Amino acid sequence: MTNVFLAVRLKSPDPEAATALCTLQRVLPTCAPEELWRYDFWEFSMKSGNSGCVEEMIGHFTDIVNPNKHFRFILSKGQHPSGESQSLSWAGVLVRDHRDSRSDNWSVVLARRGFPVEKVRWGVLWRFGFAEGTQDPVGLAMKAALSETRELGLLANPVSQEALPWN
Repeated sequence: MTNVFLAVRLKSPDPEAATALCTLQRVLPTCAPEELWRYDFWEFSMKSGNSGCVEEMIGHFTDIVNPNKHFRFILSKGQHPSGESQSLSWAGVLVRDHRDSRSDNWSVVLARRGFPVEKVRWGVLWRFGFAEGTQDPVGLAMKAALSETRELGLLANPVSQEALPWN
C-alpha cells in the first residue's frame, strides 16, 4: 500500500482561514501566527504500485479539485505546499475527525469507479506562519489549534477529532 497526500487550497482568499486568523489574534495573541492558510487534505491509500493513478483520479472529480477554484499540491509525508512566504517560520497541524463519513463515502465512490484505492482519509491542514525566529512554532501551532480549555485552542476538538503536527 502506498499513501499519496493531496493538499487543496482556494485560489481566492479563504474566508474560513481569515476568520480563524482574526479570532486567534484576538483570543490567543501569544500563540497567533502572522499568516494562516487552510487546505483540504486528502490521504489516498493506494494498492501497491498504483500511486500514479492519483492524477487521473482527481482529474475526474471536481468535488476534490476544481481547477477553476483550487490550487493543488501532491505531497510526500511531512512535505509542505509551495507558495508560503520564506520570511516566516511555518508549522502545520492536520485535523481529522475520528469518524468521518466524507472519507468513507469517497473510499466507496473511487473503488466503484475502478480506481485502485484501499482507503481515503480527508481532513484539514492548517499552516501557521510565525515571525522568523519564533521559538517552537510547532508547539505554538498545536497550542493554538487543539482545544484544551475554553481559553486555549480553537481549530480542533479532541473529543471528536485528532490533531497531528504536519511538518
